[in-house]
Amino acid sequence: MGKKLKAKDAINGFKNDGYTETIKHKTLFCGNVEGNNNKHYSLEIQKNPNGEFRIFTHYGRLGKTDNYEIRDNYEGCPLTDLSFVEQEFEEILKSKLKGKTIKDDSGTRTEKYELVDVFAPTVGSENVRGKSVKVVEVKANKKEILNDYSHPEVTRILKQIIDENVHNISSLTSLKLTSNGFETPLGPVTKEHIQKAKEPLDLLKNLLVDGKLNQELRAVKENNNKYFSLIPHPFGSKIRIEDWILDEIKLSEEFELLDNLKSAVQMGSALQNSSQQKNALGSDIDVLEDKHEFNRIEKYIYDSRAHNHQGTDIYRYKVKQIFKIRIPNERSRFEIVKSKYDNEKELFHGSKNCNLLSIIKSGLIVPPCNASGVTGRMMGNYAYFACNSTKSMNYCTSFWNKSYSSKSDNIFLFLSNVRLGKYLTVYKSTPSGIPRGHDSIWAKAGKDLYNDEFVINKLEQHTLTYMVELKR
Repeated sequence: MGKKLKAKDAINGFKNDGYTETIKHKTLFCGNVEGNNNKHYSLEIQKNPNGEFRIFTHYGRLGKTDNYEIRDNYEGCPLTDLSFVEQEFEEILKSKLKGKTIKDDSGTRTEKYELVDVFAPTVGSENVRGKSVKVVEVKANKKEILNDYSHPEVTRILKQIIDENVHNISSLTSLKLTSNGFETPLGPVTKEHIQKAKEPLDLLKNLLVDGKLNQELRAVKENNNKYFSLIPHPFGSKIRIEDWILDEIKLSEEFELLDNLKSAVQMGSALQNSSQQKNALGSDIDVLEDKHEFNRIEKYIYDSRAHNHQGTDIYRYKVKQIFKIRIPNERSRFEIVKSKYDNEKELFHGSKNCNLLSIIKSGLIVPPCNASGVTGRMMGNYAYFACNSTKSMNYCTSFWNKSYSSKSDNIFLFLSNVRLGKYLTVYKSTPSGIPRGHDSIWAKAGKDLYNDEFVINKLEQHTLTYMVELKR
């Protein structure tokens, strides 16, 4: 084309002005930590009934400013050549994705946008806002989620688990739960969106040195920018250095957030066409009615409290309810390899309330980051268990993460059948992890360990059996 189309303000904002059809559309976002950017850019090719085309753009800082522009003529003539308009569209898109170099008092930086894959945008013209541009559809209606289990205690606890998941995601990000599922300020989140957001976190993990990230490295800046462009956070009017992902603790928190978000999106997708909750969850959960078994578990929890936790809040928690759980895929893999491992023990595992939906739906995961300051993982990246109930209960509270706060005053402790197989006995932290030729580590209380800890090499070595609700 050679020449650029001139942009002018769209007088009627996001209204279509007779250009009722959008034939091409892209949504972009720039979350640049260096330049304090938190802005979006929506780009469309629109068509009117007369066969005329135009380019429509909507851009601005999220929640702060909205700018609408159109390019609807070339040298005073309406645009009737679609190939001409498409070329301009692609040049604008290419420019935004390439970014630009900016020099100011703080130095030199590159600001560029990332494509955000949304199927029902909340930005752009009225042609695309809230309109599905993909066949994919996500629903997350809590009433539908809770309609399959008849026992009121199960209904109560599932409602809390869902609420905790929603609360955590909503409080840490700019995402909101709508009738379409979780949405960025630009539109609903898809599983592909989450996978794409995980990529910059994986790259940041590879750049860790002694649990820290060098903020001066270009790759650290670029991957912070990419992640926050895909998962917008509530930075307010200014992005502070404290908002950056610059250490193992912050990185671990963001990985955990994506895992919670993934479970929420999976639940929403499974609830299409008013599917019942049991199918959406994919796991069995029921109240433990066997009084003998209830009493056995309750006694085990109380008797196994660690002496060094006496006098702490966690020591005063009481059993309120016990639920039987069965996660099909997890239980199946456990049974398939039962002859491979011996030394089976019934052990505890604790996690924050906001992680419960993910655990009940898919089982435990091996965390991608160590982040010992958050989780106490002193043996490496594995699944951890304890024989002292209060040891695991500390991971359900803010003991390891002072910034964590639950919506509720109860916590949940898991019981799991764990096959240690061939284990290595140690009496201190072992960051190098499980050595070759061993299936697990049994870290016994001693030199720098107050309580025993059990670490397994593979998730197939365990299966969750009970979830215990405790309250002070």
